[in-house]
Amino acid sequence: MNIQQVLGRPLAFLAQGLIDALIRIRELQAALRIPVAVKFAASISVVITLSMAILGALIIHNQTEILYRQIHATGRTVVAQMAKSTTEPLLAKDTLLLDVLSANLATAEDVIGTAIFSADRRLVSSAGFQPFESTAPYTDSKKFFLDGSMRTMDWQWAEAPRGAIDAIAFISPVRFKDMIVGYAVISFTRSTLSQSINETKQSIISAATIMILAGIVVAYLVGRRLYKPIYQVADASRAISMGHYDHQIESKRNDEIGDLIGAINATARSLKLKSQHMAQGIRHRKQIADALQRHLPANVAREIIDNSSPNAVTLGGSHLNASVVFIDIVGFTALSEIMTPKQVGELLSDFYGAVAETVELYQGTIDKFIGDCAMIIFGIAKEDDQHAFHAIAYCVFFRKLMTLLNRLRIVQGKLPVHFRIGINTGDMLAGYIGSTERVQYTVVGDAVNIASRLCSAAVSDQILITEDTLRVPALADKLNVTAYESIQVRNKSNPLSTYLVHDVSLFYRSAMDRQIKNFVVEFSKDRS
Repeated sequence: MNIQQVLGRPLAFLAQGLIDALIRIRELQAALRIPVAVKFAASISVVITLSMAILGALIIHNQTEILYRQIHATGRTVVAQMAKSTTEPLLAKDTLLLDVLSANLATAEDVIGTAIFSADRRLVSSAGFQPFESTAPYTDSKKFFLDGSMRTMDWQWAEAPRGAIDAIAFISPVRFKDMIVGYAVISFTRSTLSQSINETKQSIISAATIMILAGIVVAYLVGRRLYKPIYQVADASRAISMGHYDHQIESKRNDEIGDLIGAINATARSLKLKSQHMAQGIRHRKQIADALQRHLPANVAREIIDNSSPNAVTLGGSHLNASVVFIDIVGFTALSEIMTPKQVGELLSDFYGAVAETVELYQGTIDKFIGDCAMIIFGIAKEDDQHAFHAIAYCVFFRKLMTLLNRLRIVQGKLPVHFRIGINTGDMLAGYIGSTERVQYTVVGDAVNIASRLCSAAVSDQILITEDTLRVPALADKLNVTAYESIQVRNKSNPLSTYLVHDVSLFYRSAMDRQIKNFVVEFSKDRS
């Protein structure tokens, strides 16, 4: 009988798992970070579990052996008495008396069947179930078991008429004056034996579980008590590493751990002072960054902030291809004459706010506000090979947006505001322009001047572009434009052909309309 038969599968697997855990505990400790108290509790738990498993195995083994000896002793005694009682009826061939004997014995507790065979192994009488029935598994094995000796056999019949049978049969020859006159067979169910073994297992498993749980709790509490100072030091180290420098360990220990706690407290106080100075520097740096980004492209602001030397910014710049937009309020002087200074300030605030809050949707950068005019650049903050389209699409977006906002202004009793817009794409110089005492990051060049001239030539709510801009590859297919008049530009011998931009193509229009709707909703909330 092996350990799996004695303990059953659950206990056998548990015992094997605990043995494997002991073998690999060193590897697990190296691979995992486990608290000391948990390790202590786990070690005690493993010892208790192994002890209970071994004790349970021994108890179950002993209990099983006792039960087997008892049932064997009982079975051999009963079958011997049965053989003795059937001697005379067998010799007299009194089948009626044999049937009575079989039937009476079959009614005994745990007996599932009896059988009486003649000397030539023919069934004479039976009651209940017996292993040599015509449909039973051992019907063809009588000669191996009815061999003249007292035998014990374990037998099972999974497809018995009244359900599966798991039994043990005892066989005794019927003798008369050293002559075998027949065989007596009696079968006992193994259910009582199995039930007793299962009850023993359950009792041991329950007791072992209680002992293991109690051992874990006690070991963990003892471990926590023993290693509490270590936990305090670990918690303090984690708190300091996360920036909580106010963390201090309360301890009055006068030993090596107390010295360690004192050193950690001192380190926390020192780091707290340093962090305060660092925080002040970070806040100051952020304030500078916020201020610069209001006046400069984001990449330029980062370059200035990250530069360790204040004199590292040099005058001049680099030539690049970009797009410039000028948006000018139509009739601002006349509006200023009929509006109060407060109303003029609110108008400019709405204008500046609308530009500042939407220009990044199309990767634009505000270069400057010049009174009632905004200068916007596309293609310098970051690499953008679609800057010409983005500049024109933004202006279409802005014109549609202002049409909706003007409706709101009229509802609020305010005057509508109209704009004219000029756009040009070309080569220009982008960099720091000015003197060593005062510089400004901007773009200059002929392309910038042409954009300003286009803005002046446009009338209310018009968007003007040049023919050179329209010739940017794949741009014309994305726009709805018509030819406009030619304009004369200073220092240009030939007039410039211009085009009116009416809208973007249908493919881009739906996304633009959603952007406008979202902005108007947010704008209305802010102004309500």
